Amino acid sequence: MPNTTYDQYIAPYNTAATSAANDAASYGSLGMTLPDQLKSIIQQKIDNNKPLVEGLANAESGYMAAPSEARTKYMANLAPTGGGAVDPFALEQLTAQSRALAYQPVSMYSNLLNQSNSSIADTIGAASNAWQGQTMMAQNKATTAQNSLNSAIDAYWRQQDQANKERQMKLEEATFNVSKGNTPAGGTAFQSAIENGIASLKTGENWGPVFDRIKSQFPQVANEQIRTQLGPEWEQAGAYEAYIQKIGKGNDAIFKAIDKLPDNQHYDPTTGNILEKSGGIMGSGIMTSDRIVGNLGKLSITGNQPNNQTNTQNSETEKAFIKSEASKIPLVQRRNYIQAQGFDPNDSYFAGVLRKE
Repeated sequence: MPNTTYDQYIAPYNTAATSAANDAASYGSLGMTLPDQLKSIIQQKIDNNKPLVEGLANAESGYMAAPSEARTKYMANLAPTGGGAVDPFALEQLTAQSRALAYQPVSMYSNLLNQSNSSIADTIGAASNAWQGQTMMAQNKATTAQNSLNSAIDAYWRQQDQANKERQMKLEEATFNVSKGNTPAGGTAFQSAIENGIASLKTGENWGPVFDRIKSQFPQVANEQIRTQLGPEWEQAGAYEAYIQKIGKGNDAIFKAIDKLPDNQHYDPTTGNILEKSGGIMGSGIMTSDRIVGNLGKLSITGNQPNNQTNTQNSETEKAFIKSEASKIPLVQRRNYIQAQGFDPNDSYFAGVLRKE
């Protein structure tokens, strides 16, 4: 489908339809003035016929007077010398000849006038027929142009619907493939990044940094696909608190979240923060530092327990956790760290993490 807007697509069809409609309207307007134009033509023809009408009238007058004039003229000529009767046959013969001669101009003017009147009728008929033909042609052209416009509008929206369906199919296919880790955009690497992102969200890292991190790694993947894979519920305010509430309260919830931390992150029980190691060059050596990427809350060391057995179990679990966390920090800081958590660093349990490796 052309990469054009609706107005751009139909513009030529709309222009043609408008122009044809205006032409048809012009012929319709011309029809309103046609009677006046015909009257003018007829009047001009009548004016041109005046000499013929006058000539015919004079000829008819002469024709009517010819017999009487002929009898008077020829009776004197035919009278016998010395008197006597005029030959009536000879007189009528001469009268008939005079009458025939007088009819010739009548016949001539009559024919000329009939021809002129016929040309008036022909002119009126030709003008009317021409107007009707032009008007019908203009109306047909306008109808054709309007039909073309309507067809173009229908075709545009059909193509638009088809393009939308194709885009939707591609989006659904891409979403399905991404969910299976099979897209060229990232494949299993993308799926792995999604899993790490979800783990970070479950440790308390905010939605924005997690989303941006994955987007920077896979810029070709649509935002909506990343959002769908991570789970849009994590984008909502209070999502982490709702998650903690769902999996349980207190130390158990924290331990569950700690178990899901990636290798480059660890939990700081003194603050409850999730720390992620990052490296840099300072002076002559490579230094590492931790940045806060989330917070699980602090462990409850002396919280109310249902009975002594539970309290002892939690204490042992916490000792194991503190020992594990101590092993991740520099040796010179481990003793103070264990003591800060409320445990005796001289306890043989911690001997392994306090001796030099």
